[in-house]
Amino acid sequence: MAKDIKEIPGLEPKPIIGWVGNVGSVFSDPMVSLTNLREKFGDVFSISRGGNPHIFFSGKGKHQTLFVFGSKYNHQIMSDAETFYSGSIVGALLPDETATGRQAILRRLSIGLFGLNGNEHRRQRRLVMPAFHKQRLEFYYQDIVRITDEKIDQWKIGEQRDIWREMMDLTLQVVGQCLFGLNVLKEGRAFGETIQKWIKLAVSAETLLLQADIPGLPYHRFLNLSTQLDETVRGMIAENRASKIEKPDVLSLLMSSKNEDGTPAFTDDEVISHSAIFFIAGHETSSNALSWIFFLLSQHPQVMKKLRLEIDRVIGSAPPTIAQLKEMTYLDAIVKESLRLMPPAPLSARLVAKPVELGGYNLPIGTEVTFSAFHTHHDPAIYENPHQFIPERWETINPTAYEYIPFSTGIRSCIGMPLALMEIPIIIARVVQRFHLQLTPNANITPHIGLTMSPKYGLPMIIHAKDDKHTDEVKHVKGTIQSYIDLKPI
Repeated sequence: MAKDIKEIPGLEPKPIIGWVGNVGSVFSDPMVSLTNLREKFGDVFSISRGGNPHIFFSGKGKHQTLFVFGSKYNHQIMSDAETFYSGSIVGALLPDETATGRQAILRRLSIGLFGLNGNEHRRQRRLVMPAFHKQRLEFYYQDIVRITDEKIDQWKIGEQRDIWREMMDLTLQVVGQCLFGLNVLKEGRAFGETIQKWIKLAVSAETLLLQADIPGLPYHRFLNLSTQLDETVRGMIAENRASKIEKPDVLSLLMSSKNEDGTPAFTDDEVISHSAIFFIAGHETSSNALSWIFFLLSQHPQVMKKLRLEIDRVIGSAPPTIAQLKEMTYLDAIVKESLRLMPPAPLSARLVAKPVELGGYNLPIGTEVTFSAFHTHHDPAIYENPHQFIPERWETINPTAYEYIPFSTGIRSCIGMPLALMEIPIIIARVVQRFHLQLTPNANITPHIGLTMSPKYGLPMIIHAKDDKHTDEVKHVKGTIQSYIDLKPI
């Protein structure tokens, strides 16, 4: 017989500050903290015994935030979208449906496909899907190559650059052009910088704990940025309508989509919501994925050598075609292995929408359940030597959809996955064809967990010529990265 949720093991509330202290201690370095707590409590545990207010979702009253580990729980959660609901990208900052004014703007910006469930999620996902079909990707290909070449044309041999910021800027331009047709050097960059500030405030503890619209407070600045983003996207919609020129970008497709009866498929508010979420997801995840790939390549020269041989054999110095990307199986393995080791979205949360049994416990409505792509990907029961970067493993393994989840799976899988899996290898190939990126000595590589997993202090690297024979030396790194990855040679 299933046990009551109160019997789930977990952290005792801290003296005086209670559950808030647990949140602070766990999320100071969540991947390491959760690994330690899993060893102590097992595959299912609570962040605060006795209950806590929502952490990942909006709502009032006491609930319970659980962490669950293992592919069997991934399967249960991701295959049952009617029981385990997804939520807004801003989590507990989301105002209720009666919100007006500035808070209503926040609802428009933060829901998108992430925050829809049930029939409405299925309807809108079906209507959005054509934006990421194969035919559309062919439109985006040339823009990705051009924008990448323009970016790396600015690099000079011997100089140091923060490759994380370079990738942020590059993917910002790609998503601005491909998804919204923005002028990548002007409107796109300004829009992206505003979104970066918005994301930072969205995951700030100060914003969450003091939700008062008072000048000087983080929440007030957060609402100011929300208003700015809302006005920007609304202006983009108006400009798109006025131009009357058919364009291949996602914004144009959203605006032109029709229901079966010929009426517009999306309201302007829905277009704003989808646009903001696509921009955030398409920009943040790809840039961090690329950053971790370049870091891993810099620490594994034998992998880099094999990659160069494949690139020279398949494409030489020309941009890879879409067909050639499929021929570069080692590049594909590198991407898969990096997404396994350092998934850009390491944690995901769901809200129990109807009573359910999980792990031998009865979970009531309102329970928050968090599962981890990072811990799944580092499970020795699934992957041999799970903390090591071994692209060759993909020649023989074939994990299930619940054992390898960098893009989630099922009805809630990342809708932009096809675009990301075209963009990332193109950028890697174009960089490796011309340069060798070497990490600076003693760089502080410390993962930061926000909406995504990024290098907290950036990724300082020296730009070398492709054939510089002195660049194979692996530089020592500082920071917490060695708690995430085993960098010792195999």
